[in-house]
Amino acid sequence: RYFRESYELSHRPALLYNIGVAADRLRRDAEALEAFERYLAEVGADAPQRGDAEVRVRVLRAQGSGDGSVGGSGSGGGAS
Repeated sequence: RYFRESYELSHRPALLYNIGVAADRLRRDAEALEAFERYLAEVGADAPQRGDAEVRVRVLRAQGSGDGSVGGSGSGGGAS
């Protein structure tokens, strides 16, 4: 939540990466995918976490995150 609020105020792309990582760790896969895709759309080719974000996008897409839920845990109800 705080990363989102910070992003809304500053529009710094690095915060989108942080949102993606936090959502990914909570198994909020669709939210993570959206944040990583937005991050990639806003940063240049030399962005520090670009490679990591690209890998996570490929993994999340392969798991089927586009439908909003992966394995039924799209709401983040699983343990990590």
